[in-house]
Formats: sequence, C-alpha cells, structure tokens
Amino acid sequence: QLPSSSPTLKPSVVPSVEPSVMPTVSAAPTMFGRAEIEFSYDIQTNRVDGASILSGDGNTITSDLITATTTVLLNLLDSAENKSGQNLANFSEDFPVVIDSAFDIMCRPPQPGVNCVLIRSVVTVFIDRDETPDIVEEIILDGLFQSFSDGSFADALP
Repeated sequence: QLPSSSPTLKPSVVPSVEPSVMPTVSAAPTMFGRAEIEFSYDIQTNRVDGASILSGDGNTITSDLITATTTVLLNLLDSAENKSGQNLANFSEDFPVVIDSAFDIMCRPPQPGVNCVLIRSVVTVFIDRDETPDIVEEIILDGLFQSFSDGSFADALP
C-alpha cells in the first residue's frame, strides 16, 4: 500500500528507535466512516449479454457505466452538504465504483435484438463522523436513482 503523503524528511541510513522530529499528517481516507453502498438498475443493450458486459469482450459498457456512476456520484457529493456546509461524504479514487454483476433478465415488453441486463454496482464513500451512515446512504441512493429518471446518468455516459 502506498503512503498517504510524501515523507517529511530524507530516510535515515540507520534505523532508530527515536520518534521523528516532524509529525506526519495523513489526508488519505481511513477505514473509519467507510461505507459501501450497493444498488442495482437495468439497462438495454443491442444484443450484448451480461457475461459479455462483465468481460468487456467487444464492448466498453462496464467502463462506460463506471464513468457515468462516478460522475453522478461526484456531482451528488458536491451538492449534498450537512448543516455546517461540509460534504456529507467523500469519494476516493483508491476505491473506484465497481460493477459487481450483470445478469440477463427478461425485457418487458420483449424486443427483437435487445438484451435487458440487471447491473449491480457498489460505490464506496467515506462518511463524515458527524453524519448518520443510513441517512447518507439514503441520500446517495436517492440521488443515483434520480439520475436515471432525470437523464443525468445517460448524459454522463461517454
């Protein structure tokens, strides 16, 4: 694992039991406040099934969905503030959006040449210690699902 910041001094030649002169401050996310939020949605494709989406064989659907989800999430986190004007949660590129699964489902109504696929995604955020995780999760899920109905998810697709 990479250090959270650059070293403050040059490394010593000989190990020492003495503490360093300068304290090291880390701005990297910690496991405290980490929340993995799972959600599912369905998509329609032109003859691309769930297995092909996950493998990326001949398509960029997984990376496109990850890009769109990340874009929507970042916009949501930028606009969602707590009472003191701070972000409710933060996103780290060290914990990217993940597409966990892609299952073929029946299209309703069935359409020739169209595959319907249920996508299961996971977003990881770091919740402010003053926030209630369940409320933050609800706000994020509401925002993600709203992005499907208002078209902002589709607009975020590359």
